[in-house]
Amino acid sequence: MRSTRFPLLFLAAFAAAFAGPVAAGALTGGSRVAQVVELTSPAEVKHAGSAASEPLAKGASLRLGDALRTGAGGRVKISFDDRSVLILAENSHLEITRHVFDPSARQRDSLFKLYEGKVRAIVGELFGTTSEYRIESPTGVAGVKGTDFEEHYKKPCATVYSHAGAVDAHNIDPVVKGEVTVRDGEYTMICEGKAPTRPQEATNEIEGELIDLRASETIHPPNFSEQLGTETKQPNVEQPPDYPTDIINQPTDTGGLPPGPTPQPEPPKNP
Repeated sequence: MRSTRFPLLFLAAFAAAFAGPVAAGALTGGSRVAQVVELTSPAEVKHAGSAASEPLAKGASLRLGDALRTGAGGRVKISFDDRSVLILAENSHLEITRHVFDPSARQRDSLFKLYEGKVRAIVGELFGTTSEYRIESPTGVAGVKGTDFEEHYKKPCATVYSHAGAVDAHNIDPVVKGEVTVRDGEYTMICEGKAPTRPQEATNEIEGELIDLRASETIHPPNFSEQLGTETKQPNVEQPPDYPTDIINQPTDTGGLPPGPTPQPEPPKNP
């Protein structure tokens, strides 16, 4: 079984623009868009509009513009209202920049900014070509339509790895041309001022740096370890409230969005 931690690095010369204000059209604050479902301290959140950070708690609500930061040994798993999941590794800094989810209008648009460290995203299928799910670092952009992937950033490079599905990756600087598609078990690196490297199979070193899907102390359904092909000890404790086992348990190509209505057969036409 692959270990799940590793550096994902995306680079670009537009670091100043990246570190700027929340993107236009992305309102901060407002209603909850996500909830913390798994937490290992130290971890803190700076809510949109707040002057200072505060310790993050399991079950905490998150809104647009909130910025999360983990310290050494810290880890945060977040479940969003569109059934996607983000896992932030230790020594990482991430902002919820934009998140629009409206199933009735078939609209889904998410943008996260990774300033430092590592993040893993489990994303279900989107509504179509108008839907977007992206993670930006100071040097690169990773965009998906439904997958399980990681992006790690450590100046001056970013790395993108795909656990399942296809990830499109390019430099955040529009002057730097070139885009690659990273598929299952592959990775690419994007450094400042350079196009992404050709995707290639992950080495043992890279696999050793990947983010675990779950913390070792997390409880999961009895059949979960069977799906992973590994044995997982099941402590005799209850799942944390609102823990998205149904989301994490499902294949990424069918998860992420509530199932649509079953098509009804057309009535027979009158002769």
